[in-house]
Parts: sequence; C-alpha cells; structure tokens
Amino acid sequence: LAAASVAMAAQAKWTTPTTENKQFTYAMHFTLPGVTKFAAFVGSSLVVQSRYSPNAVHAYNYANPTQALSETLLPGEDNTIWSMSANGSLSGNSPSFGALHWWSPTAPHPPTQIATSEKNTWFSVEAAIGSHALIIKGAPLHGKVEFHIVDFAKNGSVLRRTIVRGSSLQCTSANDSRNKRRLSHDGETVFLLCPKDGALYFWSRHIKRIVRKVALPRPQGQGEDDSYGHYDMACSRDGKKAFIVGSNGDLWELNLMLDRNHHRALRPRGESGRAPTKSTPTVQVSDDGRYVLTLIERELDWDGEISDVFAIQVWKLGQSDPVFETSLPYAQPGKPPAAISGDGSFFLAGTAVW
Repeated sequence: LAAASVAMAAQAKWTTPTTENKQFTYAMHFTLPGVTKFAAFVGSSLVVQSRYSPNAVHAYNYANPTQALSETLLPGEDNTIWSMSANGSLSGNSPSFGALHWWSPTAPHPPTQIATSEKNTWFSVEAAIGSHALIIKGAPLHGKVEFHIVDFAKNGSVLRRTIVRGSSLQCTSANDSRNKRRLSHDGETVFLLCPKDGALYFWSRHIKRIVRKVALPRPQGQGEDDSYGHYDMACSRDGKKAFIVGSNGDLWELNLMLDRNHHRALRPRGESGRAPTKSTPTVQVSDDGRYVLTLIERELDWDGEISDVFAIQVWKLGQSDPVFETSLPYAQPGKPPAAISGDGSFFLAGTAVW
C-alpha cells in the first residue's frame, strides 16, 4: 500500500446493510453438565471443555446431544484452548512454564506438542483463529518481547512463522490493559484494538507495518472526555466484514473491502445512554457472516437488589433489533463462553444451548 494509505483518515459513516429474510426461532435445546470453560461449533459438532476438568474435552452432535461423540485428554494441567476449527485446535498450559499442543477437535487422537517455553522466557497466545495464531514470547529479565504469527498444518507442523520485534505491533498506549489484538481468518492481518488511542489499526503481515487506521466508534452516552470502555472484535470467515461490540452493548459492522474513506458500520444498537462497563464484551460471527452473537455484563435491579448478569443478544444483519435476547446470572468464575454455529441456527452461552 502507498504511504498515503498509512496517513489514515477520518470518522466512519454508519449505515445498515441488507440481507436475506431467513430467520431462526431460538428455544432452549439442552444444558451441558458442569461449568463450561470453552466451547466452539465445529462442523456438526459442539466441542466443550469443562472448567472443573479442563484436561477432558468432549465433542457432541449438537442437533442430537444424547452423549459425547469423542473425548480428548489434554496433557499437563490447567489447559487453555485458544483456537478451534476443523483443521485442528491449539491449546496450552500455564504460559510461564507450559507447552503448546495441536490436536483434532473431533477425533480422539493424542495432542502433538508443538512448542515449549524456554528457560527465563514465557509465552502466551494473544489471538488465534482457525490454523493461525499470534503468540507473544518474552524474556522479562532482558525486557525483550517478540510476536510470532504462526500458520499450522493439520498435523501440527509449522507451515510459516513471522517474527516481529519492537513496537510495530503495539498500540501507542502500549500499557493499557484494554488493548487487544485479533487475527484475520487468513492470518495476514493483525487488528489492534486501542481504546485509549480511539483507534483500530490494521497491521499487514506482508510488509510488517500498519497500513490503515479507523476511528473506533464511541459508545452511546459518552462525552468527548469520557473513556471508550472495552471492546471486542470478530471477522467474518470471508474476510469482508468485521464486527465490533462495546461494553455497553453497542454493535458496529465494518466493511473491510471498501477503502479507508468509505468504510461502513452498523449504527450503535445498545441501550441509549448506558455507560460502558469495566468487563470485556464478547462478539462471535456465524460462518456465513449473517448472524452475530454478543455477550456483555450488565447490572439488573430486582426490587432494589442489584444483581450482575451477562446479557446475550443474537443479531441478524439488516434488522434493527436483536432476533433473540436473554440473560445469564453471574454464577460462575470468569466470563461464560459464547459460540454460534456456522449457519446461526444454534448458539451457546455458558452451559446452555439454544
């Protein structure tokens, strides 16, 4: 891209896209046992990791979930799953002394170890999608940090690795805990969500620099001097759209195919005037790019008693209101997982499947 592309520009224009009329009606389908730590829809399977037995991962036929189809036992302790797709899954142990493993989410084959932390170093997975991962590797005693963008084959071997040193993959406000990095589905673009900068940056893996900047939309109810709050972002599988959710529930769509002066987004659709919360929201997109699932933390007043809940909404593009919404009590440690099936016909929040 030319240097002019990096000079970046102005405020986004908000428009509402259109889509087909097909719409699903959601109802409670089944409830998973235990407390869910991770869940994802992979083909016709729902793959689940329990918080209380994190080394056992089960795959269910979500249309007829009478029993688990398979079980995968992950090695070590305190495993975290970062990415899952039909090509394979990436998981690992504690970043300070653990290992990364690659394994099939729907077949009970032993996981393959693909990396281990070295002496006086640590690693963590910042973002992962499909067969691509952004791994941060550091040596705290020497103050050095590297970013590794890695593409994996189905057997877990590394097809390609890009190593980035220095500050090119960091926000201007590098120490803001709200900063996030997200990968495109092809692993070629890193998106830097930088609330303090008020910006979303596009970093190109090919030329190893930022090539585009988009002003982050400010949530409703925020003055010019107020914090932007927390954000999350997800991309459609075809790479044409990105969806951004604010921690007050506002939802925007960004057309990634248009040039920087004409990008489009959904108008804010959260509760007018609601200030962003301090928790990080979640956004998931169906594989066909037509359904979007959001999960945010809210406070409800039950006759004077304030309760924390997680609010779930399913949006269909082209409609001004959610096609489904419900709430989950704040009844488990950490934020509950959320996932939506490839065609948007099923979704999971916490342990419940609709």
